[in-house]
Amino acid sequence: MRDDQKKQISQKVLGKLSLIPDLKAWKNKIVVLGDDSIVRGNVSKEITKAVFEAGAREVHWIIGFPPVSFPCHLGISIRTKEELIAASCQNSKEIALKIGATSVNYISSVGFIKARKLFSKLKKAGQKERIFLENNGCGGCVTGNYPINKN
Repeated sequence: MRDDQKKQISQKVLGKLSLIPDLKAWKNKIVVLGDDSIVRGNVSKEITKAVFEAGAREVHWIIGFPPVSFPCHLGISIRTKEELIAASCQNSKEIALKIGATSVNYISSVGFIKARKLFSKLKKAGQKERIFLENNGCGGCVTGNYPINKN
């Protein structure tokens, strides 16, 4: 979400959840939500809160990109580590606690690269932080290793 849209998060979340207006659909259910990433955590926190308020017993997140712990220097609106929920948490349990979820589960960096390179061979990296670079990708926001000089 862009910076100028942060104040609209609650309204957008409720609008999306109202697609299932029957509260019986949520009542006492175990809900699993999927998203491409959790960057700042503000959207996932509001969604989690809304799903619990609708009556869910548990809310679990499945995330299709590894934890974003470093700023992006290549055009994404992530300027500082302080903005990133994963940068201040030791593990996904802490992230779940911060967003109010029962659990948060991420794909690993290796799992993400394997999925991206489905029909080609994964190149092993000497250092795990270089897995994206060794496989012709940028994972600077995950590893802190960028394909460019960030200075």
